[in-house]
Amino acid sequence: MNLIKIKKYTLHLVLLAGVALSQMSCYTQDEVVPGLLTSMGRTANIALMWTGPVRTTATSQPPTTVTVNPGATVAVTIEYISEEPIKEFNLYSRPGTTGTFVPLTKVANEVAKPTYNADLRNMVAVFNVTAPSTAKATLQIAGDITTSNGLISNQKIITIRTN
Repeated sequence: MNLIKIKKYTLHLVLLAGVALSQMSCYTQDEVVPGLLTSMGRTANIALMWTGPVRTTATSQPPTTVTVNPGATVAVTIEYISEEPIKEFNLYSRPGTTGTFVPLTKVANEVAKPTYNADLRNMVAVFNVTAPSTAKATLQIAGDITTSNGLISNQKIITIRTN
């Protein structure tokens, strides 16, 4: 007799759980931030940005700060990946290490002529930037990439100091 009651209660619990689960599957939750999960398309991703035209090895940490003579030309390298065609590279500058970046230059992909680096397994584009003309000055350069769909990549920063 007790075994029959236990089977009966177990059956009721299973049915109740089934009904509860089927009702939960109909529940939809609104997005906390509307549009947050809506994809706008693909964008480039800057892996690294460094000073100098060449990294010694794929596993070495490239220099993000360089000290040069006033007015010297500094090679700024952007290493990136992208499944979307590149429209342009954007460089920004600011004196010192605080404040707002202002546009320095936009370089079309056709002009930049990035190349594939087999050791790094990424695309690489190199740009020349002039260091400040005064001694003991600091200039920060930020870079990002605009893809053909108009989306802008993440931004990376390097620092140029003068002797």
